[in-house]
Amino acid sequence: EVVKGNPTARQAMAESATWHPLDVLFGLLLCPVPSSLKAELLNCISAFATEPNTAAKVHTPCTRIYNIFMYITQYYYY
Repeated sequence: EVVKGNPTARQAMAESATWHPLDVLFGLLLCPVPSSLKAELLNCISAFATEPNTAAKVHTPCTRIYNIFMYITQYYYY
């Protein structure tokens, strides 16, 4: 909720050299965690993407994850 509702906090977290929240969120997204947690991770990532400064930081990993999921889907379901 903080990331979604507070632009100042969102920007400070995204630019933090200590926390690296986007790296952590994307890393967790690729872990074997419940679908409900993955949904919340995606909601948080999308909140970061609302900032022009962080949108580019979100786009590249999203593209990579999309490609991984497409590969896995192709491999297992075809």
